[in-house]
Amino acid sequence: MVLDSLEEVQEKIDPKTRKAHIIKDILSTNERVGELEKRRRKVKEIFKGYKSVSSNMKSELEGMGFNLKEEGKHIKLTYHDDSRYMTTIAKTPSDGRTGNNVASNILREMM
Repeated sequence: MVLDSLEEVQEKIDPKTRKAHIIKDILSTNERVGELEKRRRKVKEIFKGYKSVSSNMKSELEGMGFNLKEEGKHIKLTYHDDSRYMTTIAKTPSDGRTGNNVASNILREMM
């Protein structure tokens, strides 16, 4: 996540500056292991075709670091028990695009 952020910054600054050189050095000396991309794919996979929250879905989300709290017809997902990274999902969504939308929201705000 840090390397992704540095790449975004690198694209926006003058390449002749010391800041640009430091960022370039950090990026070139730190190997990416692809963990973030794996987690992003997993989130998309979990919510693909989402029609209800199954026990398997719950355990996969918990395995990724989400805390699930049932509240009526919804489930509150909190990422690594940090209330800044929270979203709500329906136990039984009515829209066929809900899974894609939830996955997009999680990826944009939490990963």
